[in-house]
Amino acid sequence: MNQGTHPEELPAEVLDDVASVVGAEVTLLSRLPGGVNGGAMRVQLAGRANAVLKAVPRAHPNHLDETLRAQRVVAHMRRRGYPTPAWLGMGATATHVWHLMDFVDAAPAPELTQSLVEQLMEIIELQAGQASEPYDHWSYAWRVATGQESAVAGLDFNETPEQSLLRQSVARLSGYSSVVSALVERLRLVCADVPPPREAPDMVHADLSTPSNVLVRDGAVVAVVDIGNAGSGTRATDLINLVWLPSRIRWTVSEGGCGRESSTWSAGRGRRCSQRHRSSTCSRSPSVTGATMSFQGWSNAAIAPSTS
Repeated sequence: MNQGTHPEELPAEVLDDVASVVGAEVTLLSRLPGGVNGGAMRVQLAGRANAVLKAVPRAHPNHLDETLRAQRVVAHMRRRGYPTPAWLGMGATATHVWHLMDFVDAAPAPELTQSLVEQLMEIIELQAGQASEPYDHWSYAWRVATGQESAVAGLDFNETPEQSLLRQSVARLSGYSSVVSALVERLRLVCADVPPPREAPDMVHADLSTPSNVLVRDGAVVAVVDIGNAGSGTRATDLINLVWLPSRIRWTVSEGGCGRESSTWSAGRGRRCSQRHRSSTCSRSPSVTGATMSFQGWSNAAIAPSTS
């Protein structure tokens, strides 16, 4: 193991484990920009091209299994033309879980512009019908939101950190105001006798709305990364994440249709302009998974899960 510019960033045993798995000496070069949940390091493998190493502390007992799941999702989606870097190896030490992937000569997007969002919408369509893992984002979120899964504070060791965060966030909703509390109760009453949604067949990335997960060159999206929480469900999850948060792209719904306030989102801050663009149509069906939205100037996005 050789040490480059940031030898203190990773324990030596992590680099030794990487070298033993990939069969090449590993030299740390630099920390890469971007990254919210954990930093990525650019490394050089002896006699081979540069690669990207991401190592994070073990967060829970199933952390290694989740990384193995992500590795399988990456391999499955790359065979179908999905633009995410190939994984060269993965493993774990007593304290860290790591994976090594191809280096992509592109930069993290500083913000999600309209052009990038349009490109991401097309990429999301590649996820249609590509569910390959039983980890289901959609039905779990539905059960928690409707009260059919316990939404209480505290840690449940049978769930992932992302599921725990969702459950605890839902548990706090009623505390915001009496209006929100009444809305939550109304939702749960309406859904009390409704069965969970059928298993949706799409692959879900689950974090495409974070700009640093989108690698761009000359205005074009060349790769999406940070696929560790990927699973199955409806690709509507990824589409909605691109547009619904007020700090990113703001939508309004009225009797006459949908309106969009042009905006972009960069790490840590939102920015909006005052010009509002009206869409031509916004049709809604009784089923959330069957909703179809059409926005002026945007590619039509069929949110219904693919049945192909």
